Amino acid sequence: MSTPTSYVILFEGRTGSTMFGKMLKQNPVITFMGETAGELFPQGWDVQLDWMTRVYDQPETLEDNRYRPNSQAIGFKVKLREVASPEGMHDLIHERQLKVIYMTRANLVKQTVSSIRAMDLFEDKGVYNIRIQPDAPDVPGAYAIPPECFQEVFQWLEDAEQRLATFIQTLTVPVLKLEYAEVVNDLEGTLKQACTFLDVPPAPFVHTTRKITSDQLSDSVTNLEELRALYQGTSYEWMFK
Repeated sequence: MSTPTSYVILFEGRTGSTMFGKMLKQNPVITFMGETAGELFPQGWDVQLDWMTRVYDQPETLEDNRYRPNSQAIGFKVKLREVASPEGMHDLIHERQLKVIYMTRANLVKQTVSSIRAMDLFEDKGVYNIRIQPDAPDVPGAYAIPPECFQEVFQWLEDAEQRLATFIQTLTVPVLKLEYAEVVNDLEGTLKQACTFLDVPPAPFVHTTRKITSDQLSDSVTNLEELRALYQGTSYEWMFK
């Protein structure tokens, strides 16, 4: 049996990674180990590196049921800001010649609104995303976002996305860039593209995650014009439309 493709998904929040990962996991020849690496961030890089090494070398020893013995591709996802040593991650990627799936979002305003609504949803319901199932919480309705909260999260995300983009530019391994709009508008095509990138056959899938923020921002934010005014005349103004 040939050696499975080793991959990692690098992303920032609200770029479609949850939906994409759940679809990827439905492929019977792909092992997707989720976001455990980020959860280990408080324990430091050595602990993260040990877990990552086991993913690629000894996945059967990990204490969960996500590993598939017949896997043709094995990997996980992690936010760069939740990697204790970006330099160490850079070395790991190159030493193992990992294939990198880079998930990003061109519309930072929508990413900000979605992030705030996800944090509010977690505070209220204990979940960041809503699964498609009968007993799932309702999608939150429209409400006002305090301008100072919006500006703070917007700047935080802009900085994080820039750090990730800069990191991606330093890589010399194969990188597949997936933009959020492509993922949500053509999930089937995106998954086929990803499977080709990972050298595995595509497989059928079912949707399991609901969007919590409408593409029409006025359906989710009652004070949209107030927020738009903060960025009038800037390169971000178009993102409110």
